[in-house]
Amino acid sequence: MANWRFLIPAVAVAMLNACATTYQPLQVDPKTALYPTSTNVDPGGVQTFVTTTDPKSFPAVLLLSESSFRPANFSFMIRDALAQAGITHVYTTEEFRAMAQDQKFSTADPLDSQTIKHYSETVARVLVVSASFTNNGDANTLTTLSVQDGGTGQVLLKLDHTRLVWWSFDKEALYPVLNKLREWVKASTAGAA
Repeated sequence: MANWRFLIPAVAVAMLNACATTYQPLQVDPKTALYPTSTNVDPGGVQTFVTTTDPKSFPAVLLLSESSFRPANFSFMIRDALAQAGITHVYTTEEFRAMAQDQKFSTADPLDSQTIKHYSETVARVLVVSASFTNNGDANTLTTLSVQDGGTGQVLLKLDHTRLVWWSFDKEALYPVLNKLREWVKASTAGAA
């Protein structure tokens, strides 16, 4: 009977650790250079795929992400996917504001497209990556992603991925979008050269 007093707390601690928020970098399949997934973004979901601008030429990337399901994890996944694609100067809205203030540039509240355009023209070019992940009830999801030149307003990549998730939110709803982002970065880097 004395063993139960130690076993129950140990099981409770193990269960809490299993629920802890830990983020690990996504692993790319070395053969395909893409994330392992069970589906792809439907070709009709890709509305814009312009490859004439090298995304690595932007000194700053502003990441605007929102999610009704695991928001911090979603933001981390996008940032990590960009970093693995060679785009490392990625800033959240708060980080972007702090960077702008360090450079004596005042930003509007909330941060708007005119402020980003003015920053792009006077301080440094900004690439804006906007992403949202919405769980529409049950297992219906919508993941959207757009990449835009903050200075010109030109949309370089825009896609929607609607999915009824059967097995894994990550592999069915998020990874296909991140794979399309990786494909766009690769094509844009080669296309602008």
